[in-house]
Amino acid sequence: MTETVTPWTLQEHLYHSHYQGRRLFVSGTTCSLVRRGCYSTEMSVVLTVESVIVLRGFTAIERCLLVLATALMLIVELLNSAIKSVVHRISLEHHALSGQVKAMGSAAILLSLIFWCYAWFEVLIIA
Repeated sequence: MTETVTPWTLQEHLYHSHYQGRRLFVSGTTCSLVRRGCYSTEMSVVLTVESVIVLRGFTAIERCLLVLATALMLIVELLNSAIKSVVHRISLEHHALSGQVKAMGSAAILLSLIFWCYAWFEVLIIA
């Protein structure tokens, strides 16, 4: 006697995709912290600097600006690390397009760091 398999309900599908998303989040964060030195450095800076937000009396808008600027910097760093990993996985030999992609990722990191510094400068010095 064969057993009929019913398709997943929407609730089961959402539960399993949410569970897989959490698992991939933990795996990706761990990999980034262990294998990417620049991400580990940025995370230590973030933890130190974010304590300033807690200890100093910022308004809600200032806190939001600083947290969003910091999150943007970390997101861009993660995306750049992912792009570099994919480029290295495809081929280790030098290719002009691979070099351009890696240069664009580095430029994105630089822009996010400039924005992060500007946001902190605005809140700490000017405001």
